[in-house]
Amino acid sequence: MDYPNHVHSIGVSDPHILADKKTGKYYMTSSGFTIYGKDRERGFQRGIETCLVSEDLIHWSDPVTIFDSTGSDFWGGMSGYPATEMHEINGKYYLSGSANAPGYTRKSMILVADNPLGPFRWMTNEPYSPPGWQIIDTTLYVDRQGHPWMVYSHEWLQVSDGQMVAQPLSDDLSHTIGGPMILFRASEAVWGDDQIWSKNDGGGVTDGCWLHRMEDGQLIMLWTTRSRTGYAMGYAVSESGEIYGPWTQMERPLYAHDGGHCMLFRRLSDNQLMMSQHVADRGPKMLAIYEMEERNGQLHIVNDLTGNWLTSVGGTALKYKKTVPCTEEPAFTTLAPIGVNPKKSAQKQPAQPKAEKQEKSSAAGTQGE
Repeated sequence: MDYPNHVHSIGVSDPHILADKKTGKYYMTSSGFTIYGKDRERGFQRGIETCLVSEDLIHWSDPVTIFDSTGSDFWGGMSGYPATEMHEINGKYYLSGSANAPGYTRKSMILVADNPLGPFRWMTNEPYSPPGWQIIDTTLYVDRQGHPWMVYSHEWLQVSDGQMVAQPLSDDLSHTIGGPMILFRASEAVWGDDQIWSKNDGGGVTDGCWLHRMEDGQLIMLWTTRSRTGYAMGYAVSESGEIYGPWTQMERPLYAHDGGHCMLFRRLSDNQLMMSQHVADRGPKMLAIYEMEERNGQLHIVNDLTGNWLTSVGGTALKYKKTVPCTEEPAFTTLAPIGVNPKKSAQKQPAQPKAEKQEKSSAAGTQGE
């Protein structure tokens, strides 16, 4: 497979990257790709789903079709499949996302395949979310007991104060085994801005959730809403350590320069924690990939591999926007272990007096005889 597209050239909405240990490659799905310099490619359009493939996170393939339902059944006529995610669970590969057809609200769906390039097929012709609910941005989560869940947003379009919702799934992910459970609402995030709903969106946005088990055992959920700086992304912590919460929102966002809809994965070469998201939600949306760190029970951004925010940053950082795209090659980071001061460790040790050195040298020679 060829990888002709540099990470700097990839415009994307809602990127999701599966780091697949079986194939040693990365598979990126989305709500839509734009590869600059080429014709626009959609992540899913008229029943066709595509993904990009990479071996190093820097160079990516052209879009590869992994699912085509055009003309096959009712769902072949849907008008969109936003924020597609690819998950590997118990040896199978699943696509989760949301789709809508004329006369229907947007519903949650799951597809399955035996390998990441498909072909994927519907798990069922029935939606997973409740009838009449307008939902978006589904993700899959497996709890500590090994039970799968679907988590998604019940949109502000219906409820004004957007909700994050979870539903338990059967072990084979073919159907739900319980009703929707509201985890929290958009207005609970102090880093959001519910005072400008009427000016921007008409309601509180809950977008792009992702669940992550921290090294210290905490269960966190990263998610995105609107703020005075544009798209903003932060996370909540489950006080019980389980999906049902209760959930406490962090006081500050993780990223607030008009970017979000993130997810976390592990780099294949060294298990380094990574994050992908799109930046400049106001457009043009660009791919951003970061190295991350867990320190003192909190999540931190360490390094931006892509530099795409330089030309696409929005919100209050708009005045710092660059006019020339970043063309330098990305640099990777080496993190110091927690508790180690790299500056102190790098200091030169004091030189020993010459007499002491000679004395030790003589003693070593005697001991060796």
